[in-house]
Amino acid sequence: MNHSLPALDDHGLEAALEFGTKPLVVDFWAPWCGPCRTAMPTFAQIAGEMADQAEFATVNVDENPALAGRYDVRSIPTVLVFSRGALVGRSIGAQSADQLRQLVGAGLR
Repeated sequence: MNHSLPALDDHGLEAALEFGTKPLVVDFWAPWCGPCRTAMPTFAQIAGEMADQAEFATVNVDENPALAGRYDVRSIPTVLVFSRGALVGRSIGAQSADQLRQLVGAGLR
């Protein structure tokens, strides 16, 4: 389901935020979520297109509910963009490729 994107848990996300050198884009999702399954191919496409500019990963909210709670993820799919360890962008719901590119671009500034 994750299209070969890294799946992060609490420790993995914290390490990526602390040691990452690029913006980090994280898709919070769940396997039972229809919109999540619909949105994942687009997220994977943008991850491939923008891999030289940002890191991309996923978080399964069923497996990591405390992590979803920490970032106030109440609806899925939710995509969060972090830059230099700080949350700089958020989208809720399935996004088009152009919308995701714009969201990731916010983390590149």
